[in-house]
Amino acid sequence: MISCVFALIFLTAPNQIYDQSSLESPNQWKQMPHLNRLVLLSDSYKGSFYSAYKIGDSGGFPEIKVEDDIFTTADQSTHKPTKLRAYCSPTLSSTEIIKFFYPKLEGHELSSEKCRKVIYKQWDGSKDKTKSGNQIISQSSTCSNSDIIGLAFQGDISIVGGYNRYAPSKNQNVPLVAFSNTLDLEDLVSDRQLYAAWEKDESQMVLVWYYGQLHLFKRSREDKSWWPMTDLNNPAKNGAMILNFLRNRLRLFQELDQLLGRYTWPQILTDYFRPLPNLNPFNKIGKAYRLMAEISSVTLQEPATAPSSYLRRTMGLSASSNVRAFSFR
Repeated sequence: MISCVFALIFLTAPNQIYDQSSLESPNQWKQMPHLNRLVLLSDSYKGSFYSAYKIGDSGGFPEIKVEDDIFTTADQSTHKPTKLRAYCSPTLSSTEIIKFFYPKLEGHELSSEKCRKVIYKQWDGSKDKTKSGNQIISQSSTCSNSDIIGLAFQGDISIVGGYNRYAPSKNQNVPLVAFSNTLDLEDLVSDRQLYAAWEKDESQMVLVWYYGQLHLFKRSREDKSWWPMTDLNNPAKNGAMILNFLRNRLRLFQELDQLLGRYTWPQILTDYFRPLPNLNPFNKIGKAYRLMAEISSVTLQEPATAPSSYLRRTMGLSASSNVRAFSFR
């Protein structure tokens, strides 16, 4: 059976760590929450897989060796910061394909130590005055919206109030912080971080690089606020949902899926149980390896471009003709 793993890579130049934004906070700069990230996705009968990795400044897609029996789709010719590639094998499971030795994602560059110190200083003072120490701390001018969300992702604080949907669930024994400013998803995501958008009828969805991970958000015409669809607390659960969005909403895998669809179950069983007389990778036989050669020439489609202004509450639906034309199919 042919198995595939999908890799999305996000590359950011060092001079793009900071991005000017229209935050309502006096701090008019938000930090890009990730540099050079790789996400691997798969969805098989054994379950889905999602994992994010941190890669070096000169990093790129994982390289494979001929003897690995893994074949990749062709590189996308795009200048976008996010690129997509498939890794497929006729002999390996998706779990076996995932043997790239990148260090696991640790920490988030976005956190502001200055903001954290201000919050903890106020929190320590409140603990001296109250037994519970559960006083809610209001956002100060030192902390941007993005700083606070980043600290929540690191587990340093918990967010209370109407904007807690933008951060993981409340942790125990950490400061409780409430926003003083209004907060929208566009305050937390730059153009480079918005990978794809989709809309139809009464709803919109976006896939964004959000605090070092890929996450899906959705909104409707009735409620113009963005709500996370993927699990912010446990990203490992999100593989199937993200792949479904890429495949069935954006239809980025159409050509690849059509090729794989030609490899029928009778042929799968025939190739699987028939021993190969020669395991030399340069002398493979059978329909599976002819199909692998075709896969190597496939380029996965790219999503329509959507600027971060697509996220604005005031724009409502049908904000981008490019997205609308790409999505309504």
